[in-house]
Amino acid sequence: MNTELRRFLDHLACERRLSEHTVSAYRADLEHFLFWLKSKIAIDDPLLVLNHYHLREYLAFCHDRYKNVSIARRLSALRSFLKFMVRLGHIKASPADLIENPKITKPLPKPVSVEEAFSLCDLAPGADPIAVRNQAMCELLYASGMRVSELVGLDLAHLDLKQGLARVLGKGQKERIVPMHQLCIALLKRWISLFRPHLVKNIDNPALFVGERGERIHVRVVRSILSRLGHELDIAKSLHPHRLRHAYATHMLESGADLRAIQELLGHATISTTERYTEVDLSSLMRQYDQAHPHAKKKG
Repeated sequence: MNTELRRFLDHLACERRLSEHTVSAYRADLEHFLFWLKSKIAIDDPLLVLNHYHLREYLAFCHDRYKNVSIARRLSALRSFLKFMVRLGHIKASPADLIENPKITKPLPKPVSVEEAFSLCDLAPGADPIAVRNQAMCELLYASGMRVSELVGLDLAHLDLKQGLARVLGKGQKERIVPMHQLCIALLKRWISLFRPHLVKNIDNPALFVGERGERIHVRVVRSILSRLGHELDIAKSLHPHRLRHAYATHMLESGADLRAIQELLGHATISTTERYTEVDLSSLMRQYDQAHPHAKKKG
């Protein structure tokens, strides 16, 4: 089975062009299942006799150990793997087709408020290169709605500051163009021309944002910076980069932006993912309604 698993992981990385992190998650989930399967079916290739009863037993095994969202992820990995096995002719049909997905409730996005986003982006960094870089990163995250992985992957060549555009490489290696407002452009120009040269060690380094050692900044570092700034600014919610992405989408929607446009700007593959923000906007709208409507404020 190790050969089939390697072929599937190569398919994910090379044909579907999934990220290294995603492929690693698939590997962990499938190795967990295959290890369990070998303990239940003592033959060289248990996939050949695998049926939906085995899958139900495996899901029951997982039920006492993991949350439904984790079980759904493992089942999704299994579906993809078994579908690939059918495609290769290794098995005739996928027993996962007879299994229903566990019910999961997706939590609504929890964006920071407009005031909290402003307090983060309006920091006065002075002449400290690290503080200027941090402000530029926060502003760009909120101005563009890009993922933190997309932020750290940006090169200088990906920016068109004259046009106010950034070329972003998203999930599945899909490129998209996102606009930036003038304040964000001004902060990036200040960072690039005046402060980035103080940190970068190699002038050929293409990275837009670099760390204290002069190398491309890491996702973990950005998360740590956002967490610290959120604590220092006394932002009520725990602050991480994805909350700025949520804030970008929610605040744009509240200001009248088209849902399809937000989908393109965020790089969502389907509109259903973007539609989650309409629920957030509706919650905000109902609160404003209850606070503003004269009869809504009347006590029963």
